[in-house]
Amino acid sequence: MAHVAEVGRPPRLTRVPGLPVWLAGVANWRGR
Repeated sequence: MAHVAEVGRPPRLTRVPGLPVWLAGVANWRGR
């Protein structure tokens, strides 16, 4: 059942409404 919990995980990328996907990726990378 471990694989089921793995699929149910939320994505690590923080989604911001109206923000381009690449820009969200850059913000996520800079936040490390």
